[in-house]
Amino acid sequence: MNWSVPKLEPGEAIILRNPALRDPWGVVLLATSVMAFMTLFLQSDHVQANPPPGLSSIWLFLGGIFGLTVGAVFLSRATTAGWAITDRRVLAWRGVLRKEVMELRRHEIDETALNADDLMVRGVGGRLWLNLKGIRDDALQSALGDIAPPAGLKTASLNRILEQGETVIWRHRAFWNWRFPAAPWSAAVTDRRVLLRRLHDRTRYDSIPLGSIKEIEAPHEGSHRVYLHANGQRLEFRPGNLPAAERMHEAIKTATKGTA
Repeated sequence: MNWSVPKLEPGEAIILRNPALRDPWGVVLLATSVMAFMTLFLQSDHVQANPPPGLSSIWLFLGGIFGLTVGAVFLSRATTAGWAITDRRVLAWRGVLRKEVMELRRHEIDETALNADDLMVRGVGGRLWLNLKGIRDDALQSALGDIAPPAGLKTASLNRILEQGETVIWRHRAFWNWRFPAAPWSAAVTDRRVLLRRLHDRTRYDSIPLGSIKEIEAPHEGSHRVYLHANGQRLEFRPGNLPAAERMHEAIKTATKGTA
């Protein structure tokens, strides 16, 4: 039985799952088992009759309890939340012993969308958010398979993307990428919209009309990022340095004032 995921249907197979749930299990179970064994061993008649010099049995017992508690805490953190994509469903869950499981059938999924480090999956019955930290793009695309591909537009050079008469106010040049050398940009602000390349799929980008932007979260020393709230989404620009984030923030403010 796989305790870290909800019960699967007969014949159902997992294609992709949150890797954070895979790694801690062996270490946590091993550490917990060793601590439990040591506690029982040190409390045995033999050890009590010949206690190790300078050590009190009460401290050994408390050490064992501490080890078990730490193991339980790590175990709880490792199984608090997770997700999996199977050949039949997309699953997301919360909880340790009694999991709250949410699911969407693959054939009932209407839309997927990448948003910063998350994948939104929407279909009949609701919407799920899957954290993609540690997930490779090719593994994700393979797992999605026939599910609706992530929304967005296919990336090209800015000259090909711009509409007639559209003017670029600011752009952020990306590092050259051998997979897509014709589009060395990661974000741009024009007099009509904001263009953002996807963080997890650089072959696609989002086009956000200036009039649809409801809120802009400004960057600061603690976060070198710009967040846009538009069309019910929270989109992220992550340049890696504060000056670039500040320049984009100012460009968007300038552009939106021009359309007001």
